[in-house]
Amino acid sequence: MIGVAVGNDAAEIKKFQDHFQIPYPIVSDPKLILHEAVGGPPAPFSVIVRRDPGGKSALVADTHLGLNNDMPGLFKQLQSLVRSAPPAPAPTPKK
Repeated sequence: MIGVAVGNDAAEIKKFQDHFQIPYPIVSDPKLILHEAVGGPPAPFSVIVRRDPGGKSALVADTHLGLNNDMPGLFKQLQSLVRSAPPAPAPTPKK
């Protein structure tokens, strides 16, 4: 899991992580590059991405606009996606 802080700097991210005890990394998107790449939705906006069945690319499995107040439901959904995900591709041997 990774968070993207749209328009926030490192100090704002740290304050947010400390206040809410966020255990996952949050990266800054000060110029809104990532935000615009997903269509510029209002925040918060969640995108759940998984490997495709061939394991070579990624697919958007789900999105959610707004706060997600159903954490048990979200974790159940994530567990289901992890269980059904294809195995990671084998690393390419170095030459």
